[in-house]
Amino acid sequence: MKTSLEEKKEKDPDIDSKDMKWINISEVDQFFKFDTTKQVLKEVTEYLNKFPMITEYHGLSGEDYHFEYYESDSIEHLPKEGLAQVSITAFHNDKLLMVNNTTKPGTYGLISGSIEKGETPEECLPRELQEESNMRIIDEPLLIGYQKCKNLSRPEKPDEYQIRYFARVEPIGPFTPECDPDGDVTELLKIDPADYKKYFDWKATGDAIMERAFRFYKICQKNIITQPNI
Repeated sequence: MKTSLEEKKEKDPDIDSKDMKWINISEVDQFFKFDTTKQVLKEVTEYLNKFPMITEYHGLSGEDYHFEYYESDSIEHLPKEGLAQVSITAFHNDKLLMVNNTTKPGTYGLISGSIEKGETPEECLPRELQEESNMRIIDEPLLIGYQKCKNLSRPEKPDEYQIRYFARVEPIGPFTPECDPDGDVTELLKIDPADYKKYFDWKATGDAIMERAFRFYKICQKNIITQPNI
């Protein structure tokens, strides 16, 4: 019976390896001699060990929750019936959008909202953005990650998933409290992104979300600057 390596060699004669094996990533120093390779694998290890980011939370309702945050480029593996909420790190020019929440006076946060029955996250995102800021997405939104939410006080409840996005946005028109049919948002702020912790602080999870959002924003800005004039 042929090994997987033999099969690979038949398909690609340029493969010159005599042996292939799985190794524990913590043992890379024993197998690689180049410092650059070791450094790359060290960074990969640190990234893999970073997630999930776990948080225990006691809600205003008195219920306790267990949160697990993951960076991700896809949510296709998540159960559709568990997709509960979207939030967006929305950048207008060089400012980050923040909104208040009348149900929690004195607090601010990212534009967020519940996914309605029969609605996909991709459909929910522009709807919530328009309702809470009267803005629209310029480019395709980029997925930052998702948070798995387990209700410890009611373990019979299915797990829910909150999806985190990044997008560049532009105004449709002026924002007024009447834009939000639920009346939850009455104030829209455009802040220096570096000051986000003055408005919401989700600890390490929030830092991870904003770090990836900043990376996406820099990539978008670079693409805009280098795009040739047509």
